[in-house]
Amino acid sequence: MRNRAFILLLALPLLAGCLETIDQSVMTSAREGMTPNVQDFTAVRFQPLTYPSTTPMRITTDDPVYDFGNRNVSYFKAIELPLSTEPYAMRIMSPRFDWRYPGSRHTGYFIPSILLLDAERKPLRDPAIVYGPVYKGVDFRHVWTEITPQMNARYVLVYTTQQALTGGEEVKGGRTVMPVGVLFIPVPGPTYDFEGAPIGPIEITLAREGAP
Repeated sequence: MRNRAFILLLALPLLAGCLETIDQSVMTSAREGMTPNVQDFTAVRFQPLTYPSTTPMRITTDDPVYDFGNRNVSYFKAIELPLSTEPYAMRIMSPRFDWRYPGSRHTGYFIPSILLLDAERKPLRDPAIVYGPVYKGVDFRHVWTEITPQMNARYVLVYTTQQALTGGEEVKGGRTVMPVGVLFIPVPGPTYDFEGAPIGPIEITLAREGAP
């Protein structure tokens, strides 16, 4: 047990070194560029997905910007759902990444929200029920929603909110143990504060089960 914990401590800096880094000037430009440039979704190009599938994506400043209400202006990804006679889940994985400038370092996620649309590209009367988040360590964040034939959902918009951008997220690390003589004393995990980002990588999975 002691050797395993020691190996984990050695591995943590290596794992952190694998995180993607986005230049701070890019992040600042993204925040300043969130001016709505679409009024509705009739002319928006939707990316079709198949079931089952896993598709890496990236929210960028080249994506459209929409005012989702309550000051929630955001870049978004537009997804066309596959036709299916069976229910399935759509899971969104957000990897943690860094953005830096001299003398400062920020780390966080693109924290997604989900808006379901009908065949006419209008929001469904009942909003998506989002489950999670579930974390794999602190480097991967997962949320998901269930899609059923009765919902008549044909499209999905993935965006973020002002709450996510300004409030970020607090994540509690897992508990560990510390050897004290012949005993192992439980030690609470650390608490991490992560910022929400207006752009960043995500991965969308369509599968039978939503939980990672």
